Amino acid sequence: MIGQKIYNPVSVTSVIDQKSGVSSLVRGSTYYIRIRGSGFLSNPTVNISGTGVVVDPSKTTHVSNTEVVAYIDVKSTATVGARDVEVINTDGTRGRGDGIIEIVKPLNITSVSPSSIGTGAEGHWLKLTGEGVINGATVDFSGSGISIDDTLYVSRNELDIKITVSASAEVGKRDIRVINPDGQINLIEEGLEITLQPVVNSVSPSSLSQGAKEQWLSIKGNNFYSSSTVTIGPVSYTHLTLPT
Repeated sequence: MIGQKIYNPVSVTSVIDQKSGVSSLVRGSTYYIRIRGSGFLSNPTVNISGTGVVVDPSKTTHVSNTEVVAYIDVKSTATVGARDVEVINTDGTRGRGDGIIEIVKPLNITSVSPSSIGTGAEGHWLKLTGEGVINGATVDFSGSGISIDDTLYVSRNELDIKITVSASAEVGKRDIRVINPDGQINLIEEGLEITLQPVVNSVSPSSLSQGAKEQWLSIKGNNFYSSSTVTIGPVSYTHLTLPT
């Protein structure tokens, strides 16, 4: 119809930190965020739900009708959790991404379990707990002889890693470094100790029928001695055979 104003639909489909590419933003930090969607006009306004996240309108840039860049300050007191991001055009049209970014605490690992492991361990899992873990975090260790086989992001409070320790790895305490994809680094000094404690890597057979008697188990690992004791449930066994 002549004279009728046509409004382009506005949508917000993704919001990420321009530098790291993640949508988890840390309290006490500033970011340029890249907002993608459709229907963005020149000189838009960007709003973020909740309190503690401040948008600087003087640094909002209209890149195209599908991208806007905004500068934000996440206060150290900002409430953690999901936030909505809204783009409002000068003609009044608007689009919103619900829960499209998340405010998280700074990375801080407070516990490593187990805190010690024997040389020769193969494919053993360590649980790192704390706060501020972001999906995609990586881990490394000081010294040599420890390789990381797998990394499993569990939650903002837990990261699990599967490691193998060389049989010739030097015993002693190692630092652990956790690196979030946004560049945050948390160093856990002497977080893991390499020892000569016994290590069980496999047990064969791994299951027995109820009532089984006089069954041999083959336990493979490292740092076994003739004086070693094997405990299965409440029962301890001292009659062990060590291969020569």
